[in-house]
Amino acid sequence: MAFESCTGLTSIEIPNSVTQIGMSAFVYCSGLTDIVIPNSIKEIGVCAFFGCSSLKKVYCKVQTPVAIEAEFEDEVLRNAVLYVSSGCMEKYEKVVPWRNFSAIAEFDTTCNNNDK
Repeated sequence: MAFESCTGLTSIEIPNSVTQIGMSAFVYCSGLTDIVIPNSIKEIGVCAFFGCSSLKKVYCKVQTPVAIEAEFEDEVLRNAVLYVSSGCMEKYEKVVPWRNFSAIAEFDTTCNNNDK
């Protein structure tokens, strides 16, 4: 519940020092449109993104998809793009909830630029 109901939060890049996203960490952050999940994440808690109905871009740098209990709302699964590290799309297309995103694209995480 670190950011619970923080409607003013629109974008966040979780630092590499973080290894887990706790239960309900971003619950009801209705203004959140972009999130970057670092490769260091090993666990994502239940309802971590519940109520984040404005999500449009989810960047997940984790090479092997984290099996999570967190659920994304149907609106997010239909409208957001899940960006995964180059060469990882096939893995994400097989694992719930990641495979439920209508749009999954790869991005290059080796570049150190402002494109995430």
